[in-house]
Amino acid sequence: MPLPNEHSCRLKPPNYKRYARQNCYKKHDGKCIDYVFGIISKDKSELQSMRYPKDIWNEKAARAHCKDEGGTFEPAKEEEKKSWYEMKVNKKDETAEISIFNEIGGWGLAVADFKRDFDAIKTSKKIKLLLNSAGGNVFDGMAIYNLLAAFKSKISVEVLGIAASIASVIALAGHELTMGEGSYFMIHNPTGLCIGTAEDMRKVAEILEKIAGQIANVYTNNSNLDKDDVLQKMSEETWFTAEEAMEAGFADNVIENGGKAKMSFDIDKYSYKHVPEEIRERAAEFKAQQTAFEIENDSVSEGGEFEEAGGEELKTLTAILVALSALSDEERAKATDEDKKKVAEIFGFDELEKKIAELEASMKDHQQKVALQEEKISLLLNEKQEVSKELAGLKKTKTQTEKHQVIEKALSEGRITPKNRSRWEEQYDRDPEGTRKLLELQEPVVDLSTRGTGTGGDESSMNAEEQEMADKAGLSKEDIKKYGPKAGEEK
Repeated sequence: MPLPNEHSCRLKPPNYKRYARQNCYKKHDGKCIDYVFGIISKDKSELQSMRYPKDIWNEKAARAHCKDEGGTFEPAKEEEKKSWYEMKVNKKDETAEISIFNEIGGWGLAVADFKRDFDAIKTSKKIKLLLNSAGGNVFDGMAIYNLLAAFKSKISVEVLGIAASIASVIALAGHELTMGEGSYFMIHNPTGLCIGTAEDMRKVAEILEKIAGQIANVYTNNSNLDKDDVLQKMSEETWFTAEEAMEAGFADNVIENGGKAKMSFDIDKYSYKHVPEEIRERAAEFKAQQTAFEIENDSVSEGGEFEEAGGEELKTLTAILVALSALSDEERAKATDEDKKKVAEIFGFDELEKKIAELEASMKDHQQKVALQEEKISLLLNEKQEVSKELAGLKKTKTQTEKHQVIEKALSEGRITPKNRSRWEEQYDRDPEGTRKLLELQEPVVDLSTRGTGTGGDESSMNAEEQEMADKAGLSKEDIKKYGPKAGEEK
């Protein structure tokens, strides 16, 4: 199935148990095509599909190329529009509940969407807001705070995991704030990105200071701290436990909820400096559990080998062989004792038959059969984890290739200079999509389009003012020849 950022041309049915991907494996008319191979064995694979990155292939061109190759074309699927909040109403008692369990303002849903849905529930007699969020868009967050605060008497808030950054402001929108056992409340200064002149940066700094002052007013008005103390704690990025939040006057109650809320997001993606180790551990634990659950469900759904314990003997034996020797579906269906023996010999599992016999002998009740199933699933999990590592490596390689292409393009267009290349590469590593957009908006640093000898520019033909601009931009003669608008042209 194609990803949101690529079209697909399927050449063979997706019947392989494993795949390998090669980015920009071939080019057509100078445009990269990614290849996806189906793995048959350690030494054998075959081309299963071709992928056309959307940023260099439009649908019409990709479709035409796929037709020429005799494949089945699938356009890039639309990106799923997820929601970082949920609202529901209980009509019986005329109450409503809002859940914010992720990044505020993410996935294309902003404050306008939130307001539209809130308008449908705001007439409820009581509204409970449940929070477990690491923050998000500060302007969306402030708008949501003001929207909810207008109905303050109706709204009660409960923090189940963390209310960090702008989520901690939203947490103060109700008449009462309850912190769950083991939850955290974090306040810090707002952050922003600016690429421009010193004057531009001073303006951004002024805006951030004004936003910080507004946020500090909210914290001060909803706590027993004075504004100077609040500003100091914001500057230090302060994480309050539930008990500390109550002592500071932010929270009204702390309740025992029978367990600490899991993190449903990757806390490491945020640039927070003092995240409590407990939060990191809970986030990592949840991520690991989710990964294991997804892999296990994939294993169970592929062919139904691991159904309820008590299946036929042949099915049980074959499932073990599948886990160890990766039989095809057809071989699996036709497996006989002789087949199994051959497989054992081919893959070097001389003791396989003996091992299976011992396992079968030990299956005296349902629990022992379940234990055997768990052992088989563990074997598959190990194999799939190796595949996941391989895919992660391929993804990293693709990201580095894309970064190189984007940075080289910006250099060749004069939007950035070689002197600042490393800074832009670091920015790209942090935020690829945002960096691409910023580069598109960048004006060329020095206009060399009318300069040069036809081989990329010759600074000797510049006047003094233009030469000074090139010097400030860090452009040497070699840079101009390499990256100037006429680089590579004939005289």
